[in-house]
Amino acid sequence: MKYNKLSIFAVTALLASSVFCACSKDDDESDSEQENMKRNLKFDGAISDEYQGKYIVQVMNKDSLILEADTIDQVSVFVEGNQIQEMIFRNFPLDKLTALVNKYEKWLPFEVSSISDRDISSPYTKEYVEKDDMMVMRHKPSTVSLTAKRPFLDLDYRVYYSFSDNDTAYNVPIKDIYGHHALGNCDIKIRLEKIIGENAIILERTNDSNYNYIVLFQSRQIIK
Repeated sequence: MKYNKLSIFAVTALLASSVFCACSKDDDESDSEQENMKRNLKFDGAISDEYQGKYIVQVMNKDSLILEADTIDQVSVFVEGNQIQEMIFRNFPLDKLTALVNKYEKWLPFEVSSISDRDISSPYTKEYVEKDDMMVMRHKPSTVSLTAKRPFLDLDYRVYYSFSDNDTAYNVPIKDIYGHHALGNCDIKIRLEKIIGENAIILERTNDSNYNYIVLFQSRQIIK
């Protein structure tokens, strides 16, 4: 079968165009990945620091009305960026939180006493939203275990506090990640979602829950 020169030229041009488009697409994707990597590094560096502030431990009803609150001053949160990407809540107020739970949930089948406040970690993730030109940061606090007793029984067992990630999104404008810290003067929320004991859920927050238990960290300044 014979092909004329015009047909051969057309096929050659089509193949060359396909190769060019593929290379161009690959280059665009590579540039986008590099830009995203640079942006992530800037964000991690901008929020990485230790923030001084206070905890506000709150109990709310289903209408988000604050029924009771307690404040713990002179505390801090350390944000580790770069490869680790987590927040460390220093001396997280487990004692105050448990006192409120015990007060408002009188039916709970356990008692917790002599609780030591402790540091808890909260890994974070980040996502760039192009249309708003901002980074969205979310964090998920680690589950905390406590030793509990059944009322009137000298029997120890473990209960676990699990925290929600539904209330932990923070919008950080891109312009702010070029400064020395991007989480200064913000409120960082941790909400108790579940209490688990003996492989069963003892308490779970739902839309119909009578009470919600929240620890709010309010940062005031950065520690240098």
